Amino acid sequence: MRLSTRDVDKVTKAIRQAKGDVTGALKQAVGEELHAIATDQRMTAPRDKGQLVAGITTDQPRDLAGRVTQRTVYAIWIEFGRKSAPAQPYIVPSAESARPRFPRRVVDIVRQAV
Repeated sequence: MRLSTRDVDKVTKAIRQAKGDVTGALKQAVGEELHAIATDQRMTAPRDKGQLVAGITTDQPRDLAGRVTQRTVYAIWIEFGRKSAPAQPYIVPSAESARPRFPRRVVDIVRQAV
């Protein structure tokens, strides 16, 4: 078997393209999962005046990392409770629901990309 420089260049180019496709797919998977977690939180957050729901935000500062945050100061008391009020968890359960879902999402999106 003989390989020319042109063949090696083609393979190198294909590998670089695949790497870019996979990186883009992973970024998409992270973004979709952040959105799913935030949606779960919005659906399950206790509602009084709507401040908990309005305080849920997502941020993806890097391609493969992101966070769902709660800007409402009293959210911690709602999530974990206090002496005068029982816990009404909605943050931790939504994050826990992502544990089995996220790896499947990554596999599906990467398969589509390559």
